[in-house]
Amino acid sequence: MAASLLPHIHALPQMYAVYVYGLEERSKNDQTFANYSKIRAILSTINEAISRVSADRIVRRQQFDDTTTFQVSNDSDNSSDVKPAQSATILWFQLLIDYIIRLSEGPSLPELIDLCRQQYAGNVFDMALIEEFEDQYRSDKAIWWYTKDSFVYRLLNQALRERNLRMIILFREYIRDLIEQLVENQYSGASTITVYRGQALLVSEINRVRDQTSPLIVMQSFLSTSKNREVALSFAKQMVLPATLNPVLFEITADTQLKERPFADIARHSEFENEEEILFSVGCVFKATSLAYSDNVWLIKLTLCKTDEYEPNNIYSTMNAALDSSIDLDTFDRFLYDIGIPSWSDIQCVLPPKQQQLDLNNAKSVCAYADKLFRHHDDSVAGMEVATWYLKAIDLEGKLQPVNYLNLFKMYLKVAECLENDKIYYEKAKNIVTNLTEENGPLQTARLYFKLAHHCSLYSDRDHDEALDCYLACLHIQQEALPENDLNIALTYKQIATLHNDHLSSHEISEPSFSEYLVYTSIAEFFMGKCLSIQLKTLPATHPELAKTYF
Repeated sequence: MAASLLPHIHALPQMYAVYVYGLEERSKNDQTFANYSKIRAILSTINEAISRVSADRIVRRQQFDDTTTFQVSNDSDNSSDVKPAQSATILWFQLLIDYIIRLSEGPSLPELIDLCRQQYAGNVFDMALIEEFEDQYRSDKAIWWYTKDSFVYRLLNQALRERNLRMIILFREYIRDLIEQLVENQYSGASTITVYRGQALLVSEINRVRDQTSPLIVMQSFLSTSKNREVALSFAKQMVLPATLNPVLFEITADTQLKERPFADIARHSEFENEEEILFSVGCVFKATSLAYSDNVWLIKLTLCKTDEYEPNNIYSTMNAALDSSIDLDTFDRFLYDIGIPSWSDIQCVLPPKQQQLDLNNAKSVCAYADKLFRHHDDSVAGMEVATWYLKAIDLEGKLQPVNYLNLFKMYLKVAECLENDKIYYEKAKNIVTNLTEENGPLQTARLYFKLAHHCSLYSDRDHDEALDCYLACLHIQQEALPENDLNIALTYKQIATLHNDHLSSHEISEPSFSEYLVYTSIAEFFMGKCLSIQLKTLPATHPELAKTYF
């Protein structure tokens, strides 16, 4: 069995070690297994197997749990300039973390604990730690739990490295606590600090560092480092590794004035107070400045990057600054679509259910009920019913002091959509936009103009001119308030192009109107080209929106 199975599994990169069990003593010297370097032991008894695998597991956790902590940029061009796709990948991963820790949908630790109980059922040691975590965890103990050999460290870093959104969302409360504790203890000693980390790294990743000029390395999880070079180097030299991995000593230099992603000396908060440990937050970006090989260990020197070193257009800074301290599910849903994850039903199931009770005297509750009906109505009768609920919500909202005009705008426009050809409520919505005060901010006004334009392109007898006026008003504001490569500008360009294409498809293009055809086609191509130019600079190369724009 072993001889027939080994050729199929031995070369798999995820296969770290192979244990052959059940052979008689005389078979252990069989040359059948001589060429398989991943075979750790050939064992005769179950007790031998348990003892050997248990011992190796402890060593493996120290050596290999973090082999995928680093993601090396992958650019065939060897210039040191940051490529748009490379910058976009970093941008979206950092924003993903920022969005998740701001999710306002209630506490996540109870759901996390329930999942851990399911995963570790029957494991007495881990179940005891889960009970301890449930009873004793506090936000100021986040670092302590991270340094403890427990399910918290293992599951958190696994979820972050694998981009497991379901698990990351369950960890959101803990991640928020851990980052906040790092911020509170941000390293503030000398102007720069140099720390070290010994670990195994895939040979393919080492080759990518070697073959590129100053590649960027993105931290996909929290990163533990030591101020003691000899300890880190000794750890790297002691590793016994398969051919796919090499020992590496990272020498990391960080400017202590950089505040984008926190790092802290965690000794006094750690379970092991005598360790000289500096912990870096998830999402840190480093630049590899040199690589050398000495005494069977690779030395890779890294420097912590400022945001403008890998994101020259300030798109991340602008988007991060626009985030509220807490965000709702709708906002998170739109963000997931932006980064190419349009379906998240598996994520919704881990979030606490919303209250479904309808308060007929509460404008927000009535509006939410109308929203639910609106998403499912499909004929004029149902549309009239939905409009009635929105009108009730409008009446309730109008009695409040102060009136929330943004809510009224939304409800006026929904009534206009439900009644399809109703221009009265469209005009009511538009009047709110034109009368917005400066305190609402220019981008809020731009968003409302965008919604008006979208409405006109679908309803109001497809009023092309009105839709174009609103899109152009939106675009003018965006160009004044946003970086030139912001995705919101790209979306407006795309909608203007689509508007011109739709206008052509709704008319019979006869010979006398051929000049009109050429004009509209040229305008559509111009704006779609502007959209694509921004998307290529800001979206990951595999994002579905790129395919749609090319199409």
